[in-house]
Amino acid sequence: MKNDNDLIQYTSTSATPQFAVFSEIYYEAGWKATIDGKDAPIIKTNYLLRGLSVPAGQHAIEFKFEPASFYKGKKITSIFSMLLIALVIAGFGMEWWKNRKAVA
Repeated sequence: MKNDNDLIQYTSTSATPQFAVFSEIYYEAGWKATIDGKDAPIIKTNYLLRGLSVPAGQHAIEFKFEPASFYKGKKITSIFSMLLIALVIAGFGMEWWKNRKAVA
């Protein structure tokens, strides 16, 4: 078992299919569940916990927090950072061009 802020991993071994209840608060936005690397639906259980239907056998279960808003914000920030750098370089280039003509 591994439990970080944005990644929780479990292993499950069972002879029959089971419904697993995890002592993690159900929060739909951003959380994704996988069983052996395949997407699995997270089921709201007991009004506030997470549950998964786990097939028989040994399986790796993973909950990963990947909010779309974070990645959209990161992309927007990167674009505007590049734009700002381009504007600063253009400003220095224009200043250099003016000074070059004034010296000549």
